[in-house]
Amino acid sequence: MTTRNARPRLHERLEALRLEETGSKTARHCCDWPGCEETGEFRAPRTRDQLRDFMLLCLDHVREYNLKWNYFEGMSDEEVEEHRRADTTWHRPSWPFASGSFNDIFHDPFDLFREPGTRQQSREQAAWQAAQQPDRTTMDMMSRLGLREGFSEDELKRRYKVLAKANHPDLNPGDARAGERLRAIIEAYQYLRDL
Repeated sequence: MTTRNARPRLHERLEALRLEETGSKTARHCCDWPGCEETGEFRAPRTRDQLRDFMLLCLDHVREYNLKWNYFEGMSDEEVEEHRRADTTWHRPSWPFASGSFNDIFHDPFDLFREPGTRQQSREQAAWQAAQQPDRTTMDMMSRLGLREGFSEDELKRRYKVLAKANHPDLNPGDARAGERLRAIIEAYQYLRDL
């Protein structure tokens, strides 16, 4: 003897749960506009304070409603600005991320949470200024070409061409040291060009 499960099969349960087709027995809702008998299909909020409380309007009246709707009506400029700023945090309260004790508890190697004007900031500025000063090699190469600090790329090219032409061995046939000077000029130009 075989016993059959008394529960309905899956497809029968799903059939029972299926919603009726959308067009079959939907209730018709009249437009909430005073004196209108059309079908209200479009949602519109009742007031600024009740954005989730809707009225249903027909197409003509929802268009008219949208033309007249002004969310900020009745608010002063200060209230509008306050509302706009509160939108950045979704109208939820916020607090500063780091307090004075935060820096004492955690090590901050990249100074993400430091206060402006602290001693570390002045150390950074001093390090940056030291990095901006040309080193000894750069100063030597600049003196070979007769350039000053802060020269432009055009000045570098112009000075190189003048010195290379003046010290070329072909233009100075009797000068044995012309080739050495040209090599030094080329070395200085390449070094300064790659900075």
